[in-house]
Amino acid sequence: MAISIPTAGAYAEVPAVVQEDMPIRSSIQTSESAPSSSTSNMNVRMDTMKSEEELKELASVTKEEAIETAKAFKDIPAGYSLQSVSLSSYGEGPVWNVQWQQEKDEKETAMYHGSVFVEVNAMTNEVASYRISLPLQKQVSQYPPEVNREEAKQIAKEYIAKEFPEIYEQLGDEEETGQGDKPPLGGRVVYSYSFPQEVNGIPYPENDVSIDVRGDGKVSFLSLSWQEARDFPATNNMIKQEEANKRFADDLPLQLVYKKMYTSRSVGEEPKVALVYDLASSATLLNAKTGEWMRPDGQVEDRKTAPLKRLKDEPQAERPAKKDALTQEEAIAHFKEVVDVSDDATLQNVSFSQYDNNSLWSLSFLNEETNERVSGDIHAETGELLMYSTYSPTSETDKEKTMDRDEAYDHAVKWIETYSPHLLHQLTESPQPGYSYGSDYNINFDRVLDGALVESQGIDIRIDGKTGELKGYYVNWDVDFTGPSTDQALPIADVRPEILEPYSVEPVYLSLPDEDSQEESIQLVYQLRENPSQWETYFDAIEGEYMSRDTGEPVVSAEDVKDIDGHWAEDALSLLISYGALNIDEDGMVHPNDELTRGEMVKMMMLVERPDPFYYEELAADSTAKATFNDVSADSPYFAFVEAAVRQGYLNPEDSKDFNPNAVVERDALALFITRVLGYEELADANDLFQIDFADADDIDNKGAAAIVHHFEIMEGMNDEFKPDASVTRAQAATVFTRLLSVRADMDQ
Repeated sequence: MAISIPTAGAYAEVPAVVQEDMPIRSSIQTSESAPSSSTSNMNVRMDTMKSEEELKELASVTKEEAIETAKAFKDIPAGYSLQSVSLSSYGEGPVWNVQWQQEKDEKETAMYHGSVFVEVNAMTNEVASYRISLPLQKQVSQYPPEVNREEAKQIAKEYIAKEFPEIYEQLGDEEETGQGDKPPLGGRVVYSYSFPQEVNGIPYPENDVSIDVRGDGKVSFLSLSWQEARDFPATNNMIKQEEANKRFADDLPLQLVYKKMYTSRSVGEEPKVALVYDLASSATLLNAKTGEWMRPDGQVEDRKTAPLKRLKDEPQAERPAKKDALTQEEAIAHFKEVVDVSDDATLQNVSFSQYDNNSLWSLSFLNEETNERVSGDIHAETGELLMYSTYSPTSETDKEKTMDRDEAYDHAVKWIETYSPHLLHQLTESPQPGYSYGSDYNINFDRVLDGALVESQGIDIRIDGKTGELKGYYVNWDVDFTGPSTDQALPIADVRPEILEPYSVEPVYLSLPDEDSQEESIQLVYQLRENPSQWETYFDAIEGEYMSRDTGEPVVSAEDVKDIDGHWAEDALSLLISYGALNIDEDGMVHPNDELTRGEMVKMMMLVERPDPFYYEELAADSTAKATFNDVSADSPYFAFVEAAVRQGYLNPEDSKDFNPNAVVERDALALFITRVLGYEELADANDLFQIDFADADDIDNKGAAAIVHHFEIMEGMNDEFKPDASVTRAQAATVFTRLLSVRADMDQ
């Protein structure tokens, strides 16, 4: 049996023909410009699109043979019919995609129907991947879920053991899937797991079983990726774990990097530019046999942390001065002068765009006889080439290169000397190797400023590995970029332990290309494993500690909170802390018995409702968003949460033009807010409908709201009284919001 990595996306359909990826779009920005989606570290992939006829020519396995191979791999469940069979690209070869679908019962509407998807290598007749989605009744919303993450993990392991017993015996511990240890907030919960193959007690993550278990304890999906009979290096003579730990702790190359932080507190102003200590991505692997640092492309890395080597030490030319914007005719003529456009090519499209203080001409040409396409961007006021790409279906990108990467690198530098000589002194070869396909090389260069890399800025170049000709040129550059001086950065030696503290060092088998032949083989290496809690943080090189990407403030984990251990509301407080709904001060205190403010109330509710910090970052960064309330302006830490609550109808701006975010929340106001969240505001307005048994009923302004939250046991009385004017503590609010989760889940059913 030979199983290889399945296509991405658990339920994604595989297209009949894989299309060519779109090139990276590059630009020159001013400091006021919107952030570009392109990155100088991003691998540029330029696949040659294969037609269906080309795929059929390569395929030696017939459709019928592929179907039989798929059926023989695993019994197709009864009641499933063949849905589709298609041929697509898989790497550089063809693959048959065979799918079975459960026959639907039109009377059954509350059910997910099952499907089986098998990929068969159309050249070897081996199964490339196997995926199954199980038929299940639609999951009901519930809080807390019927099973927790550990219980669901055991269910997953038992299912794999039953369906694939031989493979189960080879599986190791669960790999991190990105879900982390946060308890789910209800709804239709799905736990995801990935179990890698383990060989000689060491994981080989390229062979694995991925599986989903729902919150009701039912397995919903499984994906198998496996390839047998691989040559795994023996573990004898490998570097000991203690030595590997020391090598990473002492020698792992680190790098200063400028990063723009779009936090929820940077609304209406330029994002903060942070000076960050980051891993030098070229050297995150340590060969467990030789002790050499390795790059992901298999190249040996012989340096430790060292100053970045720029292409040139001094400026080689003046930056082109701005002039009157080129006319369309001038732009066409200028583009033809600076790049190779065939005389037989006709102009297909030309457009002009302007942003901030910059303007851009975008052009594309087509030679209808050869179907060669050329496109590019030029700066309308300086004439600089910002983007160039050429594509021809008759190109020889699928043939072998005649030059090595060093020669291609030299050609890439010459093209920069041709088109961007004024940038040479601020460029260094990217530590992230560019993606190479066929006879093309992609050589990436990162921007360097004051000895630090500038994230997402640089030049990416695609070179023909047979001729050295330019196939692609992509510039991403903010001409007005500034950041804090690197002189302010703490010495690496002083902060190295703190930087590496969230990481662990583990041995792993990886398929890596040989440094010389580029043929892949399995190698035994040590790599860093990052704690998922750090994924939303960065290490500030000036402050010397990890900061939250969302707030820009120091990170304090829930485990470090000092004043909730043994508290009567510890579970509820821990839940909200894990989702950032409660602030932790620099002393590690959450102050659970302090009075809750209106701003805190809304933040807690919205992060329980939608625990997605990026949603609030985007809302906060929206320069067109207007403040609903006079006293919650765009620079308020509560702005994004308050505006989200207004959108949801939880806050009514007609009640008042002021929100009073720092005012203490009373029980009566909290009851009204919860009622709006439940969608019962109109019902609550009918006060006469409710029989209020509280002794202080006459003191309650929102009687309907008090009755509703009491009925659902979200808010309880105190000694036969509701106490509407009593202030609410953070601990009480945390308990109320966790009870709300359960009620909302029941209502969703």
